[in-house]
Amino acid sequence: VPTGFGVGLTSISLGMTRALERSGLNVGFCKPIAQNLPGENGPERSSELIARTHPAINPPKSLALAEVERMLGDGQLDEILEQVVHLCQLASEGKDVLLVEGMVANRQTSYAAEANAKLAQALNAEVILVSAPDGESFAELSDRIELQAQQFGGYASPQMLGVIFNKVRDENFTAQLKSQSPLFKSGHFRVLGSIPWNADLNAPRTSDVAELMQA
Repeated sequence: VPTGFGVGLTSISLGMTRALERSGLNVGFCKPIAQNLPGENGPERSSELIARTHPAINPPKSLALAEVERMLGDGQLDEILEQVVHLCQLASEGKDVLLVEGMVANRQTSYAAEANAKLAQALNAEVILVSAPDGESFAELSDRIELQAQQFGGYASPQMLGVIFNKVRDENFTAQLKSQSPLFKSGHFRVLGSIPWNADLNAPRTSDVAELMQA
């Protein structure tokens, strides 16, 4: 579950899937609600990337965002959750673990945080937050994470496993955060990973673009 926009949620999903597979687990993946970028009319991005890079995984088709919003407007939240549970059941068949990617909050989906909490509750899921330092102080970053954790019962909840930091530019970031933030001193909330910033990974190769476009 992302703590904000632009934290690199899809990248972390890909990395976690690979890490779990390398540990010997049979992994399933599901992005219950599609969030294509403006102008994208093809398949849901995360599911498509998972399917292309992990041949053993066949994610189910995500619910269309427009349809979900229509149902929310009609007060059909329970029906949405039933469909999400069904998708996740399909994705988890024959799997040891299922990775479910939450929604990203933006100007069009301001309800994403509440939706993620409802989805986690319906699935009885354990939650990993994904965050990225964005120039704020350690106190401000911790507050942002703790605010998101409150959606899932707080940072001390058994449901809340911890946080993965992405796009980390300072190699001492994790140690400094742990020493300065009360959130991480309690022992209830853990830093599960810290992914360093790599500018090269943000610049796709021409061959990658050509392959994606099947050119």
